[in-house]
Amino acid sequence: MEETFKHNTDHYLRIVYKHSKVMHEIEVKENEVLSISERLEDISEIQIDEKIKAKEKRKLLRKEIADLRIKARNDKGLMKWLLMERTYEPI
Repeated sequence: MEETFKHNTDHYLRIVYKHSKVMHEIEVKENEVLSISERLEDISEIQIDEKIKAKEKRKLLRKEIADLRIKARNDKGLMKWLLMERTYEPI
């Protein structure tokens, strides 16, 4: 019984750490998207290649953010499930 509790606790803590890393990565990428958006305003029409590259990079980052949010939701669901499992475990 105690081994199961320790295993579940370790598993839960690993998921919490993983979730935290994913959320941090989302924040970093969102900041990068904002930075690119601000730079786009400063790029002149003469530098059209740079503008296209910046827009593509921003689009790619937004897709990565969406994928990371899916991972974060999955981790959060797993954390909730582990907590519920622990709550209903017989003593």
